[in-house]
Amino acid sequence: MLDFSTSGILIAALQGLWLTLSPAALGTFVAGVGILALAACGIVVLPVRYRLPAIVLGGALAILGVGWQLALAEGAKTAILANAKAAIAADRERADLAEAAARDIGAQAVRDAEEYERALSAKKESDHAADVHPDRDRIAVPRDLARGLRALQRAGAH
Repeated sequence: MLDFSTSGILIAALQGLWLTLSPAALGTFVAGVGILALAACGIVVLPVRYRLPAIVLGGALAILGVGWQLALAEGAKTAILANAKAAIAADRERADLAEAAARDIGAQAVRDAEEYERALSAKKESDHAADVHPDRDRIAVPRDLARGLRALQRAGAH
């Protein structure tokens, strides 16, 4: 899940800084700049034949340190983007699943409401029919059998 709070942004920035900073690359750059400064400014008395190689070595170390740091920064950027893409994809998938669940719940609620209305109308019809025709639910038997049952009923009543 994406976190856009202040602490979330700060943690993401610190994580990116931790991924991009390399003590070795920084040390190489500082060593190169130091050698350049010593050779170019004449703080250290170097023979002339060592001064040019020192400047070249210092420049090469500084460029190597900067290049190394840039490569690490590019790799960190790629990793952070990959993590962000994965987080966004997971967020979209969760949102799609939640939307599908909401649609399913809504459809089930509509079906339940329709079923309830059908049951209620059937009950109302049954109640109305029972009020209008109270003998409607009596058992229907053939005429001869009904006569015989009535005769038995009368005979049993005496």
